[in-house]
Amino acid sequence: MNRACKVYGTCSKNMMQGPISGMQQGNLDDATRTIYEVRGKGKWVYKEAYEVLNCHQCWKILQDQHPDTLARNVQMKQTSGSRLRLDRIEKKKEEYIAEKDKKKEEYISEIDKKKQERETRIMELKERKTKAVVNLEAQFQAQNDQKVMAMDKSTLDDTQKIYWEAQRNVVMTRMF
Repeated sequence: MNRACKVYGTCSKNMMQGPISGMQQGNLDDATRTIYEVRGKGKWVYKEAYEVLNCHQCWKILQDQHPDTLARNVQMKQTSGSRLRLDRIEKKKEEYIAEKDKKKEEYISEIDKKKQERETRIMELKERKTKAVVNLEAQFQAQNDQKVMAMDKSTLDDTQKIYWEAQRNVVMTRMF
């Protein structure tokens, strides 16, 4: 931990003097990660811990400088770093909101599509049911008509038989 703090302090001082090399940036990242892990900032993401530690360390370094330099450096740091960071955060937030809205619209359109398909299916089933009922009624009516016709025909035949038997009986009685 102490070594990490020393490396961090050295890199931060170099950062205040001008741009740092890739190796120094790597050392700074490693030191920040070590400090972050040791302090147990589990609720922060690494990037946030890096930014907080970086600002804190830079502030300590800047406090040792002349007040004019301090004000200028703080202003430069605030305008350059924080605005870019805020712009990136805002951009990511807007992208996230746009993506969420897009997913919401897709979800709603999918639900509407499913509702429409279900309603179409229900209408088809109702039509099939209606056709089946009409067909059954027609078949039932046709069967009833056939039975009535059969009954009428059999009744007619029976009536004719009875009539002719009666006529024959009359003729037979006259003859004998």
